[in-house]
Parts: sequence; structure tokens; C-alpha cells
Amino acid sequence: MHYAFDRWMARKFPGCPWERYADDAVVHCANQVQANRVLAAIAERMEEVGLRLHPDKTAVVYCKDGTRRGDHEHTSFTFLGHADLRVMPTSAETSLSEAATGRMGSA
Repeated sequence: MHYAFDRWMARKFPGCPWERYADDAVVHCANQVQANRVLAAIAERMEEVGLRLHPDKTAVVYCKDGTRRGDHEHTSFTFLGHADLRVMPTSAETSLSEAATGRMGSA
């Protein structure tokens, strides 16, 4: 995954912070349009390397907080076994309003 995802993300989306542990990843995007674009690119990249995103564990999640009160289908997610996580950016991440999340597995 280091080459297939980590290095690829650094090259293709240097402005999108992300976290990955094994085959779980969270990618932070500035808005829903960017999140959908990044998610589609990640899905394509995983196919290129013989992997695929898990359809039941992949979603764009809205970062709802005191200033972001919009409605969205997903406002929480599970990452590394921690269920019902709420996306709460730190003060340094206040511009981040979406997170594309996914679990990658073999095809």
C-alpha cells in the first residue's frame, strides 16, 4: 500500500491530508466536489493495482460542527474499529469540510 496508495496520494493530491492504517484510509477534502473527485480517482487507482474499495465501507462524510450545519447522508464513520466517529477538525483544519473514507481490499 505504500506505493499503491501513499506515494500515489502524495503525487496526485498533495493538498489533501490523509491517514491510512493497513487497508483503512481517511482522506480530507475541501468540499464535496473535491471529495467525489478524489474518491473516484482512488477507486480507479485501486483497480489499477488489483484492489477495490469496499462498497459498504466507502463514503463521503460531511464534517458537521458548530459552523458547518449542512445536511448530508453521512456525518459519521468507523475507522480502525472505532464506530460512530464524528468528523471534528482541529483549528488548523477548519477549511476541511469533507472526508472521503474507504476500506481497500483485494479484488
